[in-house]
Amino acid sequence: MITARMKLAIVIGSVRQGRFGPTVANWFASQARQHEEFEVDVIDLADFDFPVS
Repeated sequence: MITARMKLAIVIGSVRQGRFGPTVANWFASQARQHEEFEVDVIDLADFDFPVS
């Protein structure tokens, strides 16, 4: 029987210089990917061009 994988999105919300979020997010993603039931995506808000004001 085929079971659907759960989707897990890890969002890095800080866009500041010297942020620590990517380190934590990538560690967490690597831990989650060890479990086949998760489909893991890391979403980094610094990769998007959001308006500042």
